[in-house]
Amino acid sequence: MILDGQFNDCNNNGMPDACDVRPRLLAVSQSGDIDILYLVDTSDASATPIGPLHPGVAGCSDLVWRKSGSLYGLVGLEGSDWLWLAEVDPESGFVHPICPFSQPPEEVELCGIAFHDDGTLYGVDIYGAVYVVDPHSCAMTPIQGLYAGSCAISDGLAIQPQTNWLYHAWHYIYGDGEHFYCQSGLWRVDLATGQSNPCSEPDPCPVGPLAFHPSGVLVGYGGGWGEPADYFEQLYRIDACEWELIGNGQVPMRAVSFWSPDCNGNGVPDECEVAAGTSPDCNGNGIPDECDVAAGTSPDCNGNGVPDECELACNDCNDNGVPDECDIASGFSTDCNGDEIPDECELLWNDCNHNGVPDDCDIANGTSEDINPPNGCPDECDWDDCNNNGLIDLCDLDCGALGGQCDVPGCGESADLNHNCVPDECEPCLCDLDCDGNCDGYDIQPFVLALTNPQQYCTQYPDCDHRRADINCDGVADGFDIQPFVECLVGK
Repeated sequence: MILDGQFNDCNNNGMPDACDVRPRLLAVSQSGDIDILYLVDTSDASATPIGPLHPGVAGCSDLVWRKSGSLYGLVGLEGSDWLWLAEVDPESGFVHPICPFSQPPEEVELCGIAFHDDGTLYGVDIYGAVYVVDPHSCAMTPIQGLYAGSCAISDGLAIQPQTNWLYHAWHYIYGDGEHFYCQSGLWRVDLATGQSNPCSEPDPCPVGPLAFHPSGVLVGYGGGWGEPADYFEQLYRIDACEWELIGNGQVPMRAVSFWSPDCNGNGVPDECEVAAGTSPDCNGNGIPDECDVAAGTSPDCNGNGVPDECELACNDCNDNGVPDECDIASGFSTDCNGDEIPDECELLWNDCNHNGVPDDCDIANGTSEDINPPNGCPDECDWDDCNNNGLIDLCDLDCGALGGQCDVPGCGESADLNHNCVPDECEPCLCDLDCDGNCDGYDIQPFVLALTNPQQYCTQYPDCDHRRADINCDGVADGFDIQPFVECLVGK
């Protein structure tokens, strides 16, 4: 079929693309001290090992698929007392820890997590309280009035697609020392209204991990009453609280989730879209950018469809991980002169009185005067002597009128290439474009790069600011900065 062109096979793996993107069921089983990721056949429950969860994983109590294409796990890590939220590579088992559930209230012990279609991550603790979980920091916010049923670490949680119904499969084992008994149930709670709808007691006991297929079909693991290791070998299809046995996979599963490598649902494997460039992947995580943004995996503060982390080069002057225009739009940073640069980034060369406000704004808002003489700089700075040569800075820069206060020996000998009324020798080297602390021939190539390709400059010199190339401080790094750069370089 592939050879005669009836089906596409964009990644040349011998399987039609339509089969590649079909949601597959993944599950985790513990063997000794090792957690192993499996691919499960939903027709008979047979399980094929993919590989161990690694490195340093000490238990996985839940798997959950976010529709961005990412698979997440609730895992323990060697050497840590906390449960962690981690991203799991569904094809290798490699685990990338994101954050620990260590923030207050520390007494909260999650037994499971589940993603809603809108990207919101929910968690349920052992007492049945429901939380909204920040997938970046693991901070948890309780939802008042929601109860999902008391929960154990081996219980199952899943949210029904295109609804607000959170499903919780639970079981309780008790006994008198000689005889042991098992009770189990399936609990539903509406995350929007708090309405609960418990199902009748399931046939299998105990019951455990749950997962919803994107079509809305619910599957879960349970077991016959026997040895604990055999509890969750049997895979069931669950319909209207009725548990229909699919098969016995002979492997006890602790966590289960569906996953598909087609985050935008267009029928083309994500890897092919990224490789062909039809879907950009600027952060190189193997997931199209539109999925990262849609799922909230990557923020997009300016709404341009590009993950913020890909726009920081030459656009994050305060190094806070947020594009400059978003800092200004959100009010995090001020922009008093409207030049689209956060004010805190202009202070190095534009704050002669060190009050945390750009000089031109001090003059414009009346905080400082500029009358003695009018030179575009606050008057209080004209009377400084930053180089301690006995002349006020005003006279260092200009001898003024013949016979005036600055018409004295040594006047006018200091340069002010950035026109901020501070002698250049009192400021950081303007022509130090490689940020090595020197202004020399090694700065020529980075200066040219900053003029011709600012993005590449920021990539090659991440600790420097490309605005250093604006030697004449007219707000633009361009050809008019070449002569001032040369003058700065040769010490004029």
